Amino acid sequence: MTEKRITACPPEDQMWSLLQGHLEADDAEAMRVHLDGCVSCQAVVGALLGTSRPEPSAPAPDAPGTVIAQRYEVLAPLGAGAMGTVVRARDRQLERDVALKMLHAGGDAHPAASGRVLRESKAMASLRHPNVVTVFDAFEDGGVVIVVMELLGGGSLRDGARQRRPWPQVCRQLLEAGEGLHAAHEAGWVHRDFKPDNVLLDEAERAHVADFGLARALCDPGRGDEFITLDGSMDPTQTQTGRQLGTPLYMAPEQFQGATVDARADVYAFCVTAVELLCGRRPFDAVTLGALRAAKQNGQPPSVPRGHAPRAVREVLARGLSVEPENRPSLRAVLTVLRTALARRSRRPVVALLGGSVAVAAALGVASSGGDGPCDRGFGSVWSPADALAVRATWAGSADAEVAELADDALVAFAQAHETSWSQACSRPVGPSRTMLVDCLAAQQAWVELDVALLVEGVLPPQAMIDATPAPLACEDPAGVVVRPVPDADALARWRRLRVGAARARNARLSGDAARAGAEATALRTELDVDADAWFVADLEATLGEVAHVRDDHAAERQHLETAARAASVSGHFGALVASRLQLSTLALNVDGDLEAAQRELAAAQAGLARLVGTRSALPLACMAGQAEASLSEARGDFETAAQQRVALVARARADAPAHVANALMELGRLRVSMGQHRDGVALLEQALDELGPPTRETADARGVVYRNLTEAALRADDLDAALAYLQRRRALVEGMADWAHRVLPMWLDELQVRILRGEYDRAATSLERLQLHLERHPDIEPSYRRRALRFGVEIAQSREDFEACDGQARALLTDPTFDVHSLDGVNTRLIRVSCLIELGRVDRALESADTAIRSARRRADTPTLLALALAARAEVYVARGQGRNAVADAEEALQAIPAADPWSMRPYVDSVACRARYAAGEIDTAAKMAPRVVASLDGSEREAFEAWAREVGLPLR
Repeated sequence: MTEKRITACPPEDQMWSLLQGHLEADDAEAMRVHLDGCVSCQAVVGALLGTSRPEPSAPAPDAPGTVIAQRYEVLAPLGAGAMGTVVRARDRQLERDVALKMLHAGGDAHPAASGRVLRESKAMASLRHPNVVTVFDAFEDGGVVIVVMELLGGGSLRDGARQRRPWPQVCRQLLEAGEGLHAAHEAGWVHRDFKPDNVLLDEAERAHVADFGLARALCDPGRGDEFITLDGSMDPTQTQTGRQLGTPLYMAPEQFQGATVDARADVYAFCVTAVELLCGRRPFDAVTLGALRAAKQNGQPPSVPRGHAPRAVREVLARGLSVEPENRPSLRAVLTVLRTALARRSRRPVVALLGGSVAVAAALGVASSGGDGPCDRGFGSVWSPADALAVRATWAGSADAEVAELADDALVAFAQAHETSWSQACSRPVGPSRTMLVDCLAAQQAWVELDVALLVEGVLPPQAMIDATPAPLACEDPAGVVVRPVPDADALARWRRLRVGAARARNARLSGDAARAGAEATALRTELDVDADAWFVADLEATLGEVAHVRDDHAAERQHLETAARAASVSGHFGALVASRLQLSTLALNVDGDLEAAQRELAAAQAGLARLVGTRSALPLACMAGQAEASLSEARGDFETAAQQRVALVARARADAPAHVANALMELGRLRVSMGQHRDGVALLEQALDELGPPTRETADARGVVYRNLTEAALRADDLDAALAYLQRRRALVEGMADWAHRVLPMWLDELQVRILRGEYDRAATSLERLQLHLERHPDIEPSYRRRALRFGVEIAQSREDFEACDGQARALLTDPTFDVHSLDGVNTRLIRVSCLIELGRVDRALESADTAIRSARRRADTPTLLALALAARAEVYVARGQGRNAVADAEEALQAIPAADPWSMRPYVDSVACRARYAAGEIDTAAKMAPRVVASLDGSEREAFEAWAREVGLPLR
């Protein structure tokens, strides 16, 4: 039999038929033989097969072992597409695997390709959301645009699109992808190429939206010359570049026509993707692009058959595939229906009779049986003038009288918004969307009325009322639906007691009584079992997290806050969710130094904050989120941006959250000091103290933080007397407090540091003895205080030339299982021990300690000066051992490791070590040339020591 051969490139229709499996066996085999040798045809079908190849003239630098930008080592290819190749690489600097996306200038016929990839990096770098792939960096290297991205190891939604899966599993991943896409819209971007291939999964199968290469700002939706050309050479499943923007199979009809494209085009693509995933097959049966366009524009949308998804889901997806953009629901509305359908699978109706003030509440979003649910009964106002008068009378003359006025404002705003939302919801056509909204609003009213009753009785602090008042607009968002079961008559008494107890514990924390807050919250928490109301768990754990923060118990703080955040997410307690996530962001930034984790926590907090829009509790939380964002800018070294953000936050706090003005001034003042603007910074810190008013228990914590920053400012200015004065004022704030034993320790430790800086080593030793005795009397004190005391003990022993004690205390600290030997303190402790061991003549042990310090320092790419110090310390050991050449090698590497900015001003010291190393290696002339320059750069005791050595060996100093 004669084998079929293809002598010319086949038309696009035949290639499309091959991919669809519609060709006869002989024809299909002949087509495959042709494709093996035809690069142009490969470009048409390659993306569908996941094997697109770059043009031979511009090979990708993706061979395993290749090192890009002297940092990223290519490990393996991950795939290729219309815009470039993707490889797995090792980031040598941060010791993590990443994904590198490469666009080859010579391999794309469209000159705008590089711009699109840079636009992708801009879009994705501006998005910080748990369901958006994180972009770390973007740059050009050798004509290749490189985008460095988060590496996810779970494939893509495309992997599950080829078979039908249970709709709840599909629904969960669609919800996650939809949240990421919605975050892009909120940030001002429209994706324009959403499809299963561009939703990546992590190892836990969580969805992350990727590939923003065609993204465009919503305020710049596109030019009229960007349209689809049906020229017979396009693959409907492949991203089109140049004038063809998007993937035809998923594109909205208006995207074919070159019309203005906005977020509604992404809604269309999302619904096409949803239909494909729910059915396990492509939603359109068109064989050619012309037929595909006709099917879309003639209003023939695919449908999800019964049994593949609930009716509400099928209906909303059908509306999402409307030809006219204005007939499509918003993405948030689509996600609402999906989330509601998913939640109802395991939902049981909970009906509660709540006495005279509350009728029957349908909790968990379940409509009442018969009629049209709550709309049949109607609702009155949730807050009346009579209620307001009763609350004012109850709290008049108390310390919370002013807060009660704010609670009145919060409830008036809620009542107005609730009435508007209620009228709009009940005027909608009967259906799932209306049912969900009215049930949510009914549940909100039930909980608010319960709290109002307690507020009027005088047992619920007004601040707790403010914090718990929901946002009616949140009912438009499935994440805002209250999922807590309303207590029935039997459970109501226990609920009231827990509610009041949790609020009082929180109020105690806000008033500065952390000891009472911790005791009350702990007692209540022990009453709650694993099946307890998650709302209470969130409230109590958040309070315990703040108490641990006051005590500097970071491990306990993190544990409580993570538990609070999980419980808050489940129960819809968004105030606790936002506060916990913001505090976790601060922990990640200030304790762990993990900027990526801090950014993730901040993004989660901001998502929760969006659920509180329109409530009074949102205003101070928004200020806190702004401070966290400014702190991240500062941590990235962008001080000018951080300063602008903090200036704006002062104005915002004055307008919306007066209680946060002092904190905003304090943060701005601290930043000014760190930027070298000492006078302005101190003035702002003093303003923060004035804003707090006279010292009281309620302001003690805030004043303590301001004094701590003033102490640091004084130390930067080398004004040790002022630093001691601020410390004494700070210590006076906590005298007499119930938890004085815990609060005073950080102040004693700071005072100890100042004594050391002043050279008062004997007084420092006496203070250390007092501090250690205090630690023995209070064994429950946070272990980090003990470690810090030992650390100061090492330094004091070295300064008093008690080298045996220095070695002993350093060993005790370094063998403590709770001490991080790779931390900054860990490496510094080893280096101090090295110098003490040299003085004791134990150079072999000194070399071992120096080697270990270098290994730890190499793990900290963020502090190159630390590595320089460790190398310099080993160079000194080699000098003591008479190994001059080894000493020179370490000293030279140390000098190269010091960054140009030299933030720790260590170059003079390392230069002095290098000079001694040259002398020890027999390079006397080189050492003689170096000595005058070195001595001119040193000061204090280091200069005296170097001069003594130089005179001893006969080196000139001028």
